[in-house]
Amino acid sequence: MNRLSTLSNPTAMNKHCIFILALIFLQTLCSAQTQITFHFNNVQADSVFIKTATSDTAISTIWSVPFKEELTFKSKTPLEPGIYWVFSDQSILDAFLISSAKDQNFTANIDTTASYTGSIENARYHQYIYETMNFEKRLAKLDEEYQEAQQRMPQYMLRVLADTLTVKAQKIKAEKVDYQRQQIQENPGTLMASIIAANIEMPNPPQELYNNRPELMKYVLQHYFDDFPWNDPRIFKTPIGFNKIKEYAQLVFSCNNPDLDSYVMETVNKSKVNEESYYTFFDGMEKIIGYHGSTFRVERLYIAMLKDMLKQPKLSDLRKRHCNYELSVIDKNHAGDIAPDFKIVTDKGDTTTLHKIQSEYMLLYLQHPTCPTCQNVRHMIADFPTLNRAIASGRLKVLTVYFEDEAEIWNNYIHSSEANPSYMHGWNFDQTISDKNLYDTRAIPYMFLLDKDKRIIVKNVDENKLEDEIKKLNILN
Repeated sequence: MNRLSTLSNPTAMNKHCIFILALIFLQTLCSAQTQITFHFNNVQADSVFIKTATSDTAISTIWSVPFKEELTFKSKTPLEPGIYWVFSDQSILDAFLISSAKDQNFTANIDTTASYTGSIENARYHQYIYETMNFEKRLAKLDEEYQEAQQRMPQYMLRVLADTLTVKAQKIKAEKVDYQRQQIQENPGTLMASIIAANIEMPNPPQELYNNRPELMKYVLQHYFDDFPWNDPRIFKTPIGFNKIKEYAQLVFSCNNPDLDSYVMETVNKSKVNEESYYTFFDGMEKIIGYHGSTFRVERLYIAMLKDMLKQPKLSDLRKRHCNYELSVIDKNHAGDIAPDFKIVTDKGDTTTLHKIQSEYMLLYLQHPTCPTCQNVRHMIADFPTLNRAIASGRLKVLTVYFEDEAEIWNNYIHSSEANPSYMHGWNFDQTISDKNLYDTRAIPYMFLLDKDKRIIVKNVDENKLEDEIKKLNILN
């Protein structure tokens, strides 16, 4: 049947179209498959591995084979977007990028350097790495020049040289940023562009801010994510995105200033440009400043983030339940509130309640006698001079409270050297603290400074700041 007769016969034409569509489908299916060929030169190893980041902490191996000079990785399922590392035994040979399900058929030649054929993005990415290393080498040379000059120049000449080298360094950094922005523009929509954006250094704060810590911290919190690609959640398929969150959360903890919380919430709002990025940012921050066992916990800010999350439209029921639960256990017992009352039996055998204990000030110490952290903190504060003088003055009492149901643990504690004789010790024998969730006892020890009316002065006192908080009470004046 010739072409003309095919076109004039509807049935034949339909069969012809179906055949063509089937071919197109098969071609598309084949093109979605992954095939990456590695050529290794000057490499000696027993095995080769391909690994990738699967979460903020986990690196998984997706392929491992005995070493050969030429190896081909094939997969019917396209690789997920992300960074992939090529290992020989325990050494990293190279890394390549995957931006999408397309363009996963290429060749990598790995020697002392690596080159890529069939992947424009990876060829450009490796050129980018080479160029940025040159910027770093130029900066290192300036540092070496200054280090050498320190050995032979007088101080007044060093100051002049330092100013000159600083100007040169700033120029090199500016050139690097210009180059990075150029690469972002030339590679739109790629993971490479997002990685470069995430790695652009924050502009140096104005010099006058270095003598004003609150203003300096404000600047850093505002500008830390200036170039971050929030609209590309693929960045969180790499360690780069998670590392930025970790660094930022630890920075927030080091500031821990309520006056700066609004700037952190500005960053939270920026992340909302993409729903997946927002949830990933929230979850990463929660693990560090929100998790009840974290040493970087900032409860006040975590509460603000939870309340903000609950305002978001289309929030899943799972996230709603999680946020509401977290708020139910931590959004209580704030400064200015009356501490919830509870019964205790004391180490003297008396039964009383928190509110019946008379004291101008009280350090309420919720703990478990055998908890290693509780023990370490007890030993630490036992040597605090301001605390001990405040106790000796009779104006402050320390009340340790065990709130679980093991009578043996309580008895062993009060008859041991762990029970400081300068303190009052109590056991919440009916477990109302836990059963009624009077306090958030997931992370212990949990300390409060209370006034004579059992009104909370400071919630969740940091043991490293306890001495300063007691000094603020002017007990010893």
